[in-house]
Amino acid sequence: MRKEILNYKGVYKFFKRLKTEVSKNLKQNLTLILTIFLLGDFLILSLDFVFIPPLKINDIAPKDIIATRTVIYRDESETERIKNLMLSQFKPIYTVDQNITIKVLSKLSEVLSPTSEHSEVYNYISKFQLSTVNTIRKKIETWIIENYSKGIKEEEVKAKKQEFIKFLTYELRFPQDIAQKLSDILIVPNMFIDVKETENKKTELIKSIKPIERIISKGDVILRKGEKVTPEKFQILETLGYTFSPKSILRFLCLFLFVALLHISLILILSYFGQMNIKDLNIFLFINSIFLSALAISKIFSFYSTYLAPITTFLFIILSLMDFPDYAILSFLTILLSAIFLRSFIIPIILMFDLIFIYRGLRNLEDRATYLKTSFMLTLIRIPILVLIKYAYPEVYINFSDLFYSIINPIISGILAIGLIPIIEDLFRLASPLKLFELTNPNHPLLRELIMEAPGTYYHSLIVGNLAERAAEESGANPKIVRTASLYHDIGKVKRPQYFIENLLPNQKNPHDDLSPYLSAIIIKSHPKDGAEILNKNKFPKNIIDIVEQHHGTSLLSYFYMKQKQLNPNQIIPEVDFRYPGPKPKSKEAAIVMLADSVEAATRSLKNVTPENIEKVVRDVIRKKLNDGQLENSRLTLEELEKISQSFIKTLIEVRHPRVPYPHEIR
Repeated sequence: MRKEILNYKGVYKFFKRLKTEVSKNLKQNLTLILTIFLLGDFLILSLDFVFIPPLKINDIAPKDIIATRTVIYRDESETERIKNLMLSQFKPIYTVDQNITIKVLSKLSEVLSPTSEHSEVYNYISKFQLSTVNTIRKKIETWIIENYSKGIKEEEVKAKKQEFIKFLTYELRFPQDIAQKLSDILIVPNMFIDVKETENKKTELIKSIKPIERIISKGDVILRKGEKVTPEKFQILETLGYTFSPKSILRFLCLFLFVALLHISLILILSYFGQMNIKDLNIFLFINSIFLSALAISKIFSFYSTYLAPITTFLFIILSLMDFPDYAILSFLTILLSAIFLRSFIIPIILMFDLIFIYRGLRNLEDRATYLKTSFMLTLIRIPILVLIKYAYPEVYINFSDLFYSIINPIISGILAIGLIPIIEDLFRLASPLKLFELTNPNHPLLRELIMEAPGTYYHSLIVGNLAERAAEESGANPKIVRTASLYHDIGKVKRPQYFIENLLPNQKNPHDDLSPYLSAIIIKSHPKDGAEILNKNKFPKNIIDIVEQHHGTSLLSYFYMKQKQLNPNQIIPEVDFRYPGPKPKSKEAAIVMLADSVEAATRSLKNVTPENIEKVVRDVIRKKLNDGQLENSRLTLEELEKISQSFIKTLIEVRHPRVPYPHEIR
């Protein structure tokens, strides 16, 4: 057991070192990182060939080959057999040539005329009276018309001659030789195969033959160990993609291209519509890792039980570490991915309900037990959902094991989420609500240090936290992140607390009086960077560190700038020397902390505290930050800025209202 733990820690440390190296060398080359993840998609999709080795006709199965999904395939050999049977019974289309009938009747007239070439026939007929000859002629013509109208095929000529001879000898009392002679002259075929029409009918018949389809259900044994692969079995394997045939390779490539398209679409959608900074390496790695892991889990469990795949774990993780709309986008793509590879319409339905109730369950996350409570709630919800699906779709087969796996899945997923979220927070420097709650605990070592070393800064941070939290709630930003960042936004001041006026005691000398404005500016504007270094050293979430680093943007230290100009009235003083190094706020949360910090400092120096003066100061501060371009990267709208202003004004009026004097103070 201990060896396993040591191995796990080794892998964990290796991954962290690898991420650090990637951060140093490839921070700007996110395309290369995405390409590596797409290669990971390719390898995961190749698991088909690992779990089930590709086979050819006449190969011997190395193990039992079992269908991992239900498929419908065309039985080509049976379809071909039925087609051949139908064609063998197909009768050609014949057409009767009536011109031949006319020619035969004309030939009959010639035979009975004195100029006939067949003298023996004429000599026999001439013995009769003219009326008898006419009667014979009419009877022969009637027979010809009746039989030729029906048609005489080539193969029927011999039989028709015998029939005609019989007619002549029995009904007309002709001698055998004369009857034979007339049959040879008058009986010819007049019904022939219509090649064009026959081909058309044959084509229609072939088209009407529907392919024979057979169902292979999930779990069916296709081949037993040691069994030879027949052409029929090979066809089933090919349909399932368990061969290296062109059809299987094309299917695999199309599936990979589809997954790659989903993967790239996820990145593009989050880039355009998401709130998180997708270009941040930690966030980029986290999102791609979630997609790759969801693909791997879906693929692996497709070989076993789809209902046991812990996709709900990913929903717990996503909703714990991301905000709207980012969590919605990533959650839907994860559910779509699982639906594709777990091949069940029931799975996405269940996961959509999971998503809704996980959102409700984690909305007021207080401790890790909330994950288990939510998991048990999901378990109870899944039972009626499965029953409804079963009765709504009777053709859907859900056995007892599937039902059992589906019910215990949320509990397993919740336990996995509890164990994985702290690891993910540390690896990708992200923060769940629980992590943020822990960081705001006054007993946190850094806050204890701030209280001891810079009590004025700590008090200032508390007020900034209250201002920023309420403003975040009003403007749609994340209040938990804003409050946590506010408490630590000035943590860099613990390095030199005496150089910040809020930490000076009454009548204590200001150390900046003995320093040049340049040196004072260097000390003051170093505290955001110092704070970021302290938080980095203590492995704080990246979004908190970013806010601490950005909370002054590139604002001007106007006091020391003006002081330097007064000391050197004839000298041009570059503003850049008295501006914070930045960067400017890149999120709503960072902008709100910046504004709350500036507003709190500005209103603290008010001598006449009235609602009107507070409102004037708040609006002046925000207007100056806006005009200075400090909010240009924050994604804040003017409507949201107005909400933030109103929130600041309301909170400051409540905090800084004058108290009612006691009686002894009135005297």
